[in-house]
Amino acid sequence: MANVPSLVFNGPYINSLGITVELPNTGGRIRRPLMTPFNLQPSYLTLDRPIIGQIWPRGLCSGDSEVTAFQLPTGVEVFRATDFTLADATPTAVVFSNEVIDDADYWDSGDPTRLTIAEAGWYSVVGQASIDATASGFFKVSIRLNGSTILNSQSAVSIVAAADIVIRSTGALLNLAVNDFLELVVETNMDTGLSQQIIGGNHNTFLQLVRLV
Repeated sequence: MANVPSLVFNGPYINSLGITVELPNTGGRIRRPLMTPFNLQPSYLTLDRPIIGQIWPRGLCSGDSEVTAFQLPTGVEVFRATDFTLADATPTAVVFSNEVIDDADYWDSGDPTRLTIAEAGWYSVVGQASIDATASGFFKVSIRLNGSTILNSQSAVSIVAAADIVIRSTGALLNLAVNDFLELVVETNMDTGLSQQIIGGNHNTFLQLVRLV
C-alpha cells in the first residue's frame, strides 16, 4: 500500500510519491504520475471526514485519463420543532421546520416535507416520530418515495392510557436517482377515531439521510 500521509485538507497537496491531491469540500481527485513496475499499488487517504471505499489508479498512463474521482459522504437531519394534531386514518407527511445539519441542500423550507436528492447514489435513511396517544390503536411511521411509494414502515399498538408516549422509527438503504425525494409519513387508526398529537422536537420527530457512495 502506498504510504500517503494523513492530512486535513484545504488546498492542493503533493506527497512524496508525486501524487497531486485536490479536495474541495464535497469531493476531490487523485492524479498519479506515470506508473512503473514498482508503483502499481492503490493509494489511500486519511482525512478529517471519512471516505467510503478505496481509491485505485485507473491506468498506466499519465494525464486526465488516470484521475480517480471520489465523493465524500454528505448528510442531512431535519426535525419538527412543534407538536401538531394528526387526524385519524389520514396518512400525513411531517412538515419539518429545522435543520440539525444539511451540507448538500437536501432540505428546502419551500418544500418542508421533503429531502430531495441532487446526486444519484446509495443512501441510508432513518425516520422517527413520537405520538402522545390517548387510546388504543395503531400508529404507523413510514418512509415514502416521490409522494406515492411506501418503502418501509413500522406499526405499534399503543397502551390504553391517557398521555401514553409511543415512539416508532423506520429506515432503509436505498439506491436513489437525481430529483427523487423522501418524506416521513405518520398515520393512526385509533379505536376512538379521535385525532392524536404528534410530539415535536429534534429527539422526537425527525428524518435523517446520509449519502454512502
